[in-house]
Amino acid sequence: MIELFEASAGYNGQNVLNSVTLNFKKSTVTVLLGPNGCGKSTLLKTALGLLPLSSGEVLYDGKNIQGLSPKQIAQKAAYLSQSRSVPNITASRMVMHGRFPYLGYPRRYGPKDYETVCEALKTTGSIEMKDRHMSELSGGQRQKVYV
Repeated sequence: MIELFEASAGYNGQNVLNSVTLNFKKSTVTVLLGPNGCGKSTLLKTALGLLPLSSGEVLYDGKNIQGLSPKQIAQKAAYLSQSRSVPNITASRMVMHGRFPYLGYPRRYGPKDYETVCEALKTTGSIEMKDRHMSELSGGQRQKVYV
């Protein structure tokens, strides 16, 4: 679970979030809905440690995010920005990048990683796209692969 307690954050010394308390529960879908510029992306960036808090705290399974490494955070959550370039790789390779935080040393993908990628592609209904390049996919198809 990701929890924000009295979290405040913003840009250039100006808070966009002011004392926000919110829980993102495991295995659930949470929708952030609001007008442009209200702080939805700022909230997500703050929850992922991509934007520093000016006050408050963010907890991952009860542990303060400030004590977690980027690898530990990546194992719990990910962020898809609104605009991103389209990499020149296959859909399966794109999904495989999500396995990186779970690799030990040496950083080589094993049979379990390939199995996990196939399961993820099946879950999102994009298994038939696994060998297609991301640049060949429609925006909606790409979104399924990114998820």
